[in-house]
Amino acid sequence: MNTARLLVPLAAAALAVDIGVARLGYGLTLPAMRVELPGSFGLYGVIATLHLGSYLVGSMLTPLMLRRLSWRAVFVLAHLLVALGLLAQAQSASVEMLAAVRVFLGLATGLGVLSALGSALESVEPQRRMAASAIIWTGVAVGMVLSAPAGSWALEQAGRWRTVSMGCAVPALVFALIGGLVAFPTNAAARAPAPKVRIIDGLRQLRDSTFLLWAYALYGFAYFVYATFVLARLVGGLAGTGATAVWLWTAFGATAAIGSLALPLIMHGRLRSHAMTATVGIGALGALTSLGGGNGFAIAGAMLVGLGLTATPAVASAYARERVDTVVGPSALAVATIACAAGQMAGPILTGVVIDVFGLESMTVLVLVGYTLAAVFAKLDQLHQMRMRQSS
Repeated sequence: MNTARLLVPLAAAALAVDIGVARLGYGLTLPAMRVELPGSFGLYGVIATLHLGSYLVGSMLTPLMLRRLSWRAVFVLAHLLVALGLLAQAQSASVEMLAAVRVFLGLATGLGVLSALGSALESVEPQRRMAASAIIWTGVAVGMVLSAPAGSWALEQAGRWRTVSMGCAVPALVFALIGGLVAFPTNAAARAPAPKVRIIDGLRQLRDSTFLLWAYALYGFAYFVYATFVLARLVGGLAGTGATAVWLWTAFGATAAIGSLALPLIMHGRLRSHAMTATVGIGALGALTSLGGGNGFAIAGAMLVGLGLTATPAVASAYARERVDTVVGPSALAVATIACAAGQMAGPILTGVVIDVFGLESMTVLVLVGYTLAAVFAKLDQLHQMRMRQSS
């Protein structure tokens, strides 16, 4: 059986848990957690940043682990750790314990995302990697849509967010079990000499993609600020109800699925080079729409931001992978993930402090700035790649 037929949907399911639930679910349940574990937005922003910092470490460790372990071993281990982290999160008795658990979850999801995405992309032919990447990242959107009702349900009664966290550990365990049964591609990086799989080599081969990495980092800043605080803004700043929160989060996830699934249809010929600029540009339009105020503008903005939510990492992952040699593939993906994670780390800690000073509405301004700058750098990358092709 073709390995890709199993690994691509498995990777999509894994990202549904690793990012759609374990990471973005933090913003979904943040209003409920703050009721039981009081703290300022600045403090909860620090927790989100710590989570992304450990995710960064997990991403950096993945290529190193692949020198000793197979794709399957890293995938299974990572998702066992994700399940353990979600169970531990449900037992958090203080903000400090929650922070420690979020750090652990960040490390586990860093290993999980890179092992899922990397193994799946290695299992398909180079010309099919963009389509495969789009399908895989759609898993994040599916995870968001399926978990949307949990946010409203958790708001209705203290402690329900703990039940939500425990329930989310189940699919992580299931995917770890499935990962132990399906075939994974041979890890070429593991058979290569150690220097060939260093992260620095991925960075060197992406030296002509600096603008792409900056665009991806700014996207990480903008989307994670939005995903972390948008429901807090809706409930606290716009006086939205639990039902409105469900509609916003569902719209956010549903359009994310539409954006990533439609991506392969427009990734042909001349349109391919415009993909990154378009996906972050539509995020800027969504942030601008959200500034209109009121629940209607908030939901419309969520739909626009969602269109580029998973399409952007699909494009960035495919771009990074196709610009390097096969052996350096895992390292290149790690470099791209690190760039995005660096932006994500900066977002919540800065925004939490800004919200405490200027109010919840200020988060939308920061999202708009981040997405706009991302679009500028994405366009610069497009022009740079065009000049390189013309000179070669």
